[in-house]
Amino acid sequence: MEIIDASWLFTRGDESVRLERISLLRTGLRLIISGPGYSRDTHEFHDEDACITQQSMFERRLRALGFHLEAFSDRRRHRDRRREARGQDRRH
Repeated sequence: MEIIDASWLFTRGDESVRLERISLLRTGLRLIISGPGYSRDTHEFHDEDACITQQSMFERRLRALGFHLEAFSDRRRHRDRRREARGQDRRH
């Protein structure tokens, strides 16, 4: 099972690069870098520190190339509906 933890959108003019950090339950993390254009790279990590280090290096490279952070989404802040009680079961 995969869960998108967070995503970042960097833009420069009409170009964009999206980074997505995905939790791979029990096996680590995946960092997907999409853009600019049709390019797409995927990196897999067994620990969070290695993933964050690689991501930080890539973000610094984007900023050096003139990209800026346009949007950020941290899905981990939202409540996990799978772990909450759903109330009375109305099925008969």
